[in-house]
Amino acid sequence: MNIDYHFSNESSDTIYEFPRFFPYLDNEILFYELAKRDKRFYAFKYIPFYSLPFLGEKHLNCAVRGYTNKQSTYDLNCYKGFQFIHPIEYKTIDKKDTVSYTASLLQENADYLDSIITICKTNKIELCFVISPAHTVVSSRIKNLDDHLNKFKSIATKSTIPFFDYTNDSICKQDDLFADLYHMKKSGADLFTTKFAQDFKTLYYKK
Repeated sequence: MNIDYHFSNESSDTIYEFPRFFPYLDNEILFYELAKRDKRFYAFKYIPFYSLPFLGEKHLNCAVRGYTNKQSTYDLNCYKGFQFIHPIEYKTIDKKDTVSYTASLLQENADYLDSIITICKTNKIELCFVISPAHTVVSSRIKNLDDHLNKFKSIATKSTIPFFDYTNDSICKQDDLFADLYHMKKSGADLFTTKFAQDFKTLYYKK
């Protein structure tokens, strides 16, 4: 299980980037399932202007293009709402967003991890935690990085779960291996896969 230590600050009081679902609320199954989590979807569906303040620049731009029937390059890469993934040769990565913050692990997210651990134990599934490489700029933003990582390590230790932490791996320092600060290019992903496979193999040889 990949532990994205950025998720820990995110509350699940609603659906992530929920305005993306506004065009599809005529789908009754989708609508009622969304409304179970967030009652505001009744207003989003039946009082359309109520949704406008929640759109943000990104989704407002999409709405205007849809209303005027104008396509952008992004639209041309989509099929029925899904974007194709094309191999792109990234030359540089954007490092401008460097706001520092103090990370925390919300109790609800700690509870989610506990639930996953319980489900795996009940079903006799061997679980391991992995923090895959992100660019070093990402981890440098977290003021309390060591303390934050130790929260996950503590959960793993308590439940005797193997913990693979690549936060400070050499991959994280190589710009040419990343498409952006959070996502590796194929070359980075291939290198990480090889490293992780070897580490995983070593762990189970010890067993």
